[in-house]
Amino acid sequence: MIKRTLIAALAAGSAFAAVTTTSSAEPPLVRFDLQTKTVATQGRARAVGTVQLQSNQYGQWRGVLKGRLNDICPPDRYGAYLEIDVYHSRTGLNRRSAEDVRGCEADAKDVELKTPWDNGPFKVVIRLYEYDAQTGDFAPADAVRVEYSPAQLGA
Repeated sequence: MIKRTLIAALAAGSAFAAVTTTSSAEPPLVRFDLQTKTVATQGRARAVGTVQLQSNQYGQWRGVLKGRLNDICPPDRYGAYLEIDVYHSRTGLNRRSAEDVRGCEADAKDVELKTPWDNGPFKVVIRLYEYDAQTGDFAPADAVRVEYSPAQLGA
């Protein structure tokens, strides 16, 4: 069995993803650890977990994200938000999101997001950011992007 590993880190230095696949027909499992900075807010957000594409008997694909999301102290009115975007060649974007707005004292929140089944995925983006619903302000985002080749999807 051939095992390949690709390590990708963003220029910002705080995002990390390890992509591992054990055969060319198996979509990669991506492990991520994302954190926002304290540049724009006093607190920060963190998300850790995995994301993988799953296929069904009809040749369709969906993204499945499992992990934990946390709004980290000190309090700053911003909540933690996590999104998974799966881009498909025919229909465009499918997005699912989760939020942690319980306050910074709460433990990390378990998250499981599944995008709808669709044809021909080619890119997955996982994005973490902080948002203040009262003012509409966004804190800088942290993201991991993974692009799939037809060979990785068994095509």
